[in-house]
Amino acid sequence: MYGINKKYDESFVRRFDMCACGLGRSLSRILLNVPEDVRYRTQEIQIRRGKPLVLYCGDESFFVKDSGAAVKYASDDIVRISEEDIDECFQSICRYSVYTRQDEIKNGFVTMKGGHRAGICGTAVYENNSMTGVRNISSINVRISKEVRGISREFFRLAGSTLKGTLICGVPCSGKTTLLRDIARVISLEKGLKVSIIDERGELGGGLGGELCNDTGFCDVFSGYRKADGMMQAVRCMSPDVIICDEIGSEEEAYCVSEALNSGVTVIASVHCSDVKEFLKKPQTLRLANTSAFECAVFLSDRRHIGKICSTVKIKELMNCENNRLYTDNTEYDSGRLLYVAEGKEKNTAV
Repeated sequence: MYGINKKYDESFVRRFDMCACGLGRSLSRILLNVPEDVRYRTQEIQIRRGKPLVLYCGDESFFVKDSGAAVKYASDDIVRISEEDIDECFQSICRYSVYTRQDEIKNGFVTMKGGHRAGICGTAVYENNSMTGVRNISSINVRISKEVRGISREFFRLAGSTLKGTLICGVPCSGKTTLLRDIARVISLEKGLKVSIIDERGELGGGLGGELCNDTGFCDVFSGYRKADGMMQAVRCMSPDVIICDEIGSEEEAYCVSEALNSGVTVIASVHCSDVKEFLKKPQTLRLANTSAFECAVFLSDRRHIGKICSTVKIKELMNCENNRLYTDNTEYDSGRLLYVAEGKEKNTAV
């Protein structure tokens, strides 16, 4: 599931339990009684007002009974989320200080201790044509943050001896953040490079109130900074060798990536993108590719194989494909076979 050969790791259960304890007394009582093998595999907890409590575990999902039993099919005795449940959960996620979390809430999420991210859905509140918050919360989707030490081994094998600017591409829950976190830890601890992490949503470092809950090695973590501001601050103040950030793509962020490149900084970042065909269609990825800051794109598998690298492709070759219009809406693309480049050698491989 996590892309590496690894024995059962009870730390995944502990992180589930940490997350569950932050969801309010009623839900945590139930979730802490879920069987360990399900807690170990759970990636997301879906909490919808008036609907069943659902645990998503990659390619399967479970309903939960009041006893904590996890079942695949709905029945009369599964837990259904009441108005009181979701209100208590929301207050607990915000650490009973909703006002102080408004900047996060209006962006659709709240980061919990440990880097767990709670997506918020409800009724938008606007003032002077600007969204200021969300009320009448109807759904909360909690994505559980998990550390997997060693998950970056394949990345470094493909990268070779020279660290290059890299875009980590994958769908939601494919392990982009998990992989970035381990890359940061390895290059700061084992390779001795100065690393700045731009952690806008607190997921990489798992920071809350200045405390970092995740192991990011000897990195300088810019927590809560907008990515563009954090990158510029890092370049000006911390003289990093490498900047790592999650989910970039705006025009302002692309400009800051270019500025980092001009300062001699290597950038490793992630983007939402499933395969080469999507890469060549999305303005965000093409914008980043045109900065010349990235030499290769690494494509991850899916949510069933967290952090598993299925291919890497040279950005230059991708852009040649784009310029020569080799991939169009009418072109069938075999995403099961991608060109990847490792240590200067090109070869085809089946995923």
